[in-house]
Amino acid sequence: MASNSAVRITFVGKDAVTPVVSGINNSLDNFKKQAMTGFGMAAGFGFQQLAAQAAGVLLQFGKDAIDAASNYQQAFGKMEAVVGDAKDEIVDFAKSSAISMGISQRAVYENVAGLANLMQATGMAKDASAEMSLNLVKLASDMAAFNNRDVEEVLTAMRAGLVGEAEPARRLGVFISQAAVENRIFAAGLVRTKSQITDQMRVWARYALILEQTTNQQGQFNREINAYANQQQILDASLEDLKKSFGDFLIGYLTPIISAFNDLIARTSWMVESLKKLGGGVSGLDRK
Repeated sequence: MASNSAVRITFVGKDAVTPVVSGINNSLDNFKKQAMTGFGMAAGFGFQQLAAQAAGVLLQFGKDAIDAASNYQQAFGKMEAVVGDAKDEIVDFAKSSAISMGISQRAVYENVAGLANLMQATGMAKDASAEMSLNLVKLASDMAAFNNRDVEEVLTAMRAGLVGEAEPARRLGVFISQAAVENRIFAAGLVRTKSQITDQMRVWARYALILEQTTNQQGQFNREINAYANQQQILDASLEDLKKSFGDFLIGYLTPIISAFNDLIARTSWMVESLKKLGGGVSGLDRK
């Protein structure tokens, strides 16, 4: 009897454990399947999010590229209108200005045009104003590196100095007092008396003083070309030029499409106005 009892206990114990183990195994299998499904859904959702973000970045880059190309076109057109046939040297410099001076092509054209236009307002010739303006743009990069300033800030100070506002240029180490301007004109032998001095002479004298008083600053950008700030400036200018190139490609395709839409809108507006006039005439007849 004792032997049979022992065998029965072992058998019962085995029967009791098996369902439990099977249940655990089934639970683990179910958990594994659910986990794999969850990971798959998470991976799919993550890929969708990544794809959406990538698409957003590409769209933004495309918009920035079109803006860069459009801004370039406007700046080039302005420069061409201001300096005319004197543009060749400016165009040649702008081709490598991003690498050599950390200035984008758009910035070269825009600032040369602004400075030359200012000079021509005093009666200065196109070729002279073009040469002087380009020299100032080149100098601005050196002065920015020397004084740890932004190029646009330096160019703003230069424009102010050319019209007689001395303080902005003074902060960059250039003194353009009225007496200094008159003495520079007399030293050049342009006139003999103050009453003979013209605005054009004053602008030329201020320009000359800027060049003469910045000899220590000239060439500073290339002397520190490997510095972080200058490399960042080169990168920014190069990226702007790259966006401009890509934008030119996009504009080439988009411009005819936009033109077609504009034509369609104009035709639609004309049709609507015609229908409105026709409707008014019919209403008038009905009232009679």
